[in-house]
Amino acid sequence: MTIHAGLPAHGRLRYVQLAAMGRDRVSVACRSRLPAPRTAGTAAGRYIEKSKTDDSDPMEARDQACIALCTVPDTDHADRIAGILVEERLAACVNIIPGLVSVYRWQDGLQRDAEALLLIKTVPDAFPRLQERIRALHPYELPEIISVPIQTGQAEYLQWLQDNVAIP
Repeated sequence: MTIHAGLPAHGRLRYVQLAAMGRDRVSVACRSRLPAPRTAGTAAGRYIEKSKTDDSDPMEARDQACIALCTVPDTDHADRIAGILVEERLAACVNIIPGLVSVYRWQDGLQRDAEALLLIKTVPDAFPRLQERIRALHPYELPEIISVPIQTGQAEYLQWLQDNVAIP
């Protein structure tokens, strides 16, 4: 089921598309008749040099892209691991989020540690190699290495992501 509706949004007419994605999930896509302001400084913005608008349809990304999450003890470890993953083309991009506090149970005790989080953009086919590489580089005995699928996204960004990960 798909529903289309025109809504005013800050002086622009926006079209909102709601599409049922399966049990208890809905995908929402917004498009504008006017170009969106260009966002400078993003990796995708540097890769795609010409200005894009909101008129491009989102791309279904199931089984094509995912975000791996990994906590590390500090930004030094985060920077080192992120650089290696991108250099070896196991990830297209890694965001480092410093200043986390993790609360967890380890060896029958409650732990509270300062950490950094890596948001690793990759593809599912590369995840097994990415996981092995992180385990080899990571200082923890049992590092957090999990993956969540990207359901939909900007088509050009998802293509850039796939183009910058080496698939085995």
